[in-house]
Amino acid sequence: MRGVHHHEDTVVSLKKPGEHSATLTALLRDGARALLAEAVQAALRDRDTGPAQQLATFEIDTEKTEAGGFEPLWAADRVAGYTTSGGYGHTTGKSLAMGYLNAEYTEQKELEVSILGERKRAVTSARA
Repeated sequence: MRGVHHHEDTVVSLKKPGEHSATLTALLRDGARALLAEAVQAALRDRDTGPAQQLATFEIDTEKTEAGGFEPLWAADRVAGYTTSGGYGHTTGKSLAMGYLNAEYTEQKELEVSILGERKRAVTSARA
């Protein structure tokens, strides 16, 4: 419904575009505070235990296909992470991909990536 904002049991009606009320302002402020508190807790957790995943760049051993994103990265028969993007590196002359590796695989240099149903060799070239 246009001009009406719902938050749990609170309904705020707005009569004109751009109009705001103290109730809506308080709801937005409290929501922002809750999100910030959650982000701080997550950052502290990562500081103490390390992140669950790490961003890495991969050189893919392929000539006809490129990683496009969300292809699984394999360590033997276990999924070690997923690509986020990929393409041909014209400067390097190689097929490149970026992706996130699960924490237990971040030291592994050589993996495989599934591209169009075929596994291709993927070597980590850099970690963020």
